[in-house]
Amino acid sequence: MGFFLERIKSVLDGIERAKINRNFDKIEKNFNNVVDVVSERAYNEVVDAAKLIWQEPVDTFADLATTYPNAEEGWTVMSREVIDEVNSVYRYNGSEWKEIQQILADAVNEVDHRLSTQLAQKTEIVVTETDIPVSSRKSGSFYLIVTDSAPTPSSQNITVSPTMGLKKVEE
Repeated sequence: MGFFLERIKSVLDGIERAKINRNFDKIEKNFNNVVDVVSERAYNEVVDAAKLIWQEPVDTFADLATTYPNAEEGWTVMSREVIDEVNSVYRYNGSEWKEIQQILADAVNEVDHRLSTQLAQKTEIVVTETDIPVSSRKSGSFYLIVTDSAPTPSSQNITVSPTMGLKKVEE
């Protein structure tokens, strides 16, 4: 929003002095506002330029384009590909993927691989109030033993903790 200063005639009567005062009020108000606006914009640009929004890892750098074709600024992805004994972490800056870090991720990759393999082998989740002995459990299934209960809302989603939830798919 722009502001317009009033033109002042050479004779300074009461009206002209009031115009001068209004001009200074406008200048002072907009100058103070400029400092606030510029400070907020600069802060937001610094925060946006530094934010990391982690996504699932990819196997190679080339996979970034196909796995995340509509990446958003700040998206951050680790490549599982080991080059010179390190893995690279890439961040999308709004126009291209840039390497921002190199890490030794052998342990991370090993855990990710093992968990992915184990989860892929699980076929069923059993929820029970009685503890079923391990020897009697069905191979490839998760067993959740209910030790306490509380009324649940009518929705199918159940919050277990701030970071975990369950969804009922059948009774």
